[in-house]
Amino acid sequence: MEDLQILVDSHERYPWRFTHQQAVTKRWGLPCGDYAVTDGEQVVAAVERKSLADLSSSLTSGKLTYAVAELSDLPRAAVVVEDRYHRSSRSSTCARPCLTSAHQDMAGTTSVWAKSSPTKSRGSPVVTDRA
Repeated sequence: MEDLQILVDSHERYPWRFTHQQAVTKRWGLPCGDYAVTDGEQVVAAVERKSLADLSSSLTSGKLTYAVAELSDLPRAAVVVEDRYHRSSRSSTCARPCLTSAHQDMAGTTSVWAKSSPTKSRGSPVVTDRA
């Protein structure tokens, strides 16, 4: 069986290497997400990877809304937040970036908006070499 090819966005600064899985990675300019799997030239699944600080910033700036809208065009997509869950719910006075109730409301609104977004009908993005 052939190893799974995972495309890693060329803008990803510290990508996962998947060394302990039956997978190989290839740097590529992805239309959305940080990691993707294709079927031919069509992206069929993607993952947007966020640190807790980046999630907080993306929610506040509105960038996450656009990222989720792009991901909603795909058959499978996820936003992965890399941090311990208990850190996300600490008070807003915590030393590390954390999610306030306002951030949690924004995340819920973004998720609902993406599900009802008309961009879902555009079909899967095509992978192009933008690296």
